[in-house]
Amino acid sequence: MTSNIYPVTKAVKNHALIDQAKYQKWYQQSVEDPDKFWGKHGKRIDWFKPYTKVKNT
Repeated sequence: MTSNIYPVTKAVKNHALIDQAKYQKWYQQSVEDPDKFWGKHGKRIDWFKPYTKVKNT
């Protein structure tokens, strides 16, 4: 099976929510302290019932 790599178009890149630098930063944070990372990002979601525990599974 051959894997093709398609470049990101300028239109998609201009409307992306994060860039490569932010992705790398978030990835590093998620690896170094997953509970803190997901606790922070979990607050960005509207939950029916707020979560009370963050668990690295």
